[in-house]
Amino acid sequence: MGGKAFKDINIVRMNDREFKKISSKIVLALKSILKSEQVSVLPYYGNKESFSDVDIMLCIEDIQQFEKEKHVNFFQYCNEIFSGKGISENSDNLTSIAVPINKEHTAFAQVDLMPHLRKDFSKNLSFFAYNDLNVLVNRFISVPLLNA
Repeated sequence: MGGKAFKDINIVRMNDREFKKISSKIVLALKSILKSEQVSVLPYYGNKESFSDVDIMLCIEDIQQFEKEKHVNFFQYCNEIFSGKGISENSDNLTSIAVPINKEHTAFAQVDLMPHLRKDFSKNLSFFAYNDLNVLVNRFISVPLLNA
């Protein structure tokens, strides 16, 4: 997350209009690919002027099955549908794809795809929203109580 998954690809910050255009295109495609209605862009602050990436949560039934199948089908679909130039994975179940935002394919948006189990989807959508609200919440609950 944060638009830093790709070192050799020109990932650019997106203005609000570009962000919404890319987000809606990707969400529609992913709903079709995954045959799921629960594909959501993480909530963000309404007055945010620019974006370094698009964070999307995917609702899945079985994480092991998803991991097994994604290398066969999912990445192929992402590359075909989004003309993705790159795919990057990290150890936190996060997959990033580089999606062109211009016709020349010289500028790209980083799209971070985060699979979550159906039972945890709504809770995690809230937890990861608003620029990692989870970081603030974790700091607050880990602070020892004074005068306890």
